[in-house]
Amino acid sequence: DAEDVASGLTLFRDALPSQAAHLTTVISELFAISSVLRRIDAAQADPRREPSFYRIENDLRIVCPSLRLTLEDAFHMFGRERERPTAMVWDDLEHRMRDEEGAAFGERLGWVHDYLDEMLAELDGFASAHLEVLRRRMATLLETQEVARVALRRPSSSCKYVCLDALLEHDCEDQVLNLAKTQKAARTARPGAQRYISYRHVEGTTSPISATNSWDYVERFPPPVPEVPLSPTFTSSSSQTLDSSHTSYSNYGFAPVISGPPPMPSHWALDVFDGNCPVSPFKTGHGSDTTSCHGTQNSEALHRLLDDGYIMVSEVDFDRAAVQVRLYWRPVDNRTRVLYMTKSSRSQDLLYCVPLTQLRAIRKDATLQLCRASSQDGHLKLWAKLNFVFYERMVLFYSTFVAMKRQDSQDPLPTALIEDLDLREKQEFGGVIRDRDLRHALRLFRDTNSGVVRLEASALRGPREGVPIWTAFITRYSFDPDWMALESGGIVTMAALKPPPYVFLAGYGLVRNRHGDYILQFDTTDDAADFVRTWSGVCRNSKR
Repeated sequence: DAEDVASGLTLFRDALPSQAAHLTTVISELFAISSVLRRIDAAQADPRREPSFYRIENDLRIVCPSLRLTLEDAFHMFGRERERPTAMVWDDLEHRMRDEEGAAFGERLGWVHDYLDEMLAELDGFASAHLEVLRRRMATLLETQEVARVALRRPSSSCKYVCLDALLEHDCEDQVLNLAKTQKAARTARPGAQRYISYRHVEGTTSPISATNSWDYVERFPPPVPEVPLSPTFTSSSSQTLDSSHTSYSNYGFAPVISGPPPMPSHWALDVFDGNCPVSPFKTGHGSDTTSCHGTQNSEALHRLLDDGYIMVSEVDFDRAAVQVRLYWRPVDNRTRVLYMTKSSRSQDLLYCVPLTQLRAIRKDATLQLCRASSQDGHLKLWAKLNFVFYERMVLFYSTFVAMKRQDSQDPLPTALIEDLDLREKQEFGGVIRDRDLRHALRLFRDTNSGVVRLEASALRGPREGVPIWTAFITRYSFDPDWMALESGGIVTMAALKPPPYVFLAGYGLVRNRHGDYILQFDTTDDAADFVRTWSGVCRNSKR
């Protein structure tokens, strides 16, 4: 929900130039909150932190319902914007939050962010007096929100308390709030077996395609995962509801929590859409096209995926969550699928599903076109169009799609279905770096539409030549020529790179020095020097 609200506010920012700076701050806070929530989720799965999780349970009972109500208010605003001027609905929301509930939108998000950060510190044994201050502040805000919700007679999904599963889902089932005091009493009661955080993944079997195999790997598959004999139902919340209270799928690709063994396999794609990436909207092209699918509907697609042993490893929402696109992976043989989900005008589920190996991804402006090859003449035919708001999210989806597809056991593929690995960016630099015993192609790209600057390393040779291994978004550093440092021996260091590079290969990690700086070991000293000179030129152009 936090990331969906951020995406919606990007459109508001374009329509309200006088509020652009403020809305940018709000959008950044929403993505930061999403990131911290995922870190708390991971903390519960960490055997070192899980025994201490009881320390923050009461705090979660405060912050989760409060944040949920705030996000619901934002979604309600988006609904009103269809009939009222954008400036009016934004001012109405700010008035209600600031003047009636005592904390403006951006202010309360800052409180939530700080509160969650303090919870993580508490788990690590670094409690501070500020936690108690934030606890009182957020508890007061929550009571005010609940009273206001009763006064408005608007349904609330925070009845009793909201676990993080519900917070991360799109539209958990609405429940009517009877009295604010009931809310307060429920928060102080310790729930029985209710878990606050759903496991993102459980340590155990990992993706068989890993860096330890080298890029020209010999595939080693894990043992089959036992099937879960349950019947899923696709709902408007874009979650999978299973006939067991012990199993839940969240909206953001968390693996299911199942009572007892076996552990679920993990996949590198689970870590890609982590909410940490910067967001740079397209300057042109966005909104000129809509997300759509032209494939054949398959009402049994979701059932078949689960019956056949596939696990969801990634999900991305489009068109204000009207469409969800999921990527699935089968551990037993590394096969992959893409599932496109939406609703008809009569609210009927529309499902489309094909193997990734039957599609080719092509960028056109702010959209990715997923195309199939005709069996008759090999010409490409459009299967789906995905319309993106932010360029970074397009890069992450494209790289994840391509890497999973090329790691599929059905590879090698027909030539017509192999991407040219070109996102229509301007290449500022190309060279070769070494990573232990491997050589990778390193490229520095700038996208002229969004202004994003990024680095990408890909396989230099072999059957997966050009397939992304990692990418790093470095636009924020493109005004600082000294951010990169040329060392002896063809080494270039990158200091304090945030967010860290996104990796598309299991078990792979970039080399870092003792100071935490990332190291690029170039094949030649000339390449290293040329790379630093190119970077200085990029920085000069960015200042113009």
